[in-house]
Amino acid sequence: MREDNTYRDGAPTEHYQTRTVSREKVVAAVLGWVKGEPDWKVAFKWNSIAACFEDNDSG
Repeated sequence: MREDNTYRDGAPTEHYQTRTVSREKVVAAVLGWVKGEPDWKVAFKWNSIAACFEDNDSG
């Protein structure tokens, strides 16, 4: 099974996604995030998905 994980670091332009097959890595990352550890996301390669949230309405 593949886990799709996203996080937003403020504005929609700071929205990222990673994929993993390791539930253990996901649990460790979430626990690190909850504890406020600054390196909770280093075990993953994060890709920007900001374009999915951009307003394409031109007026």
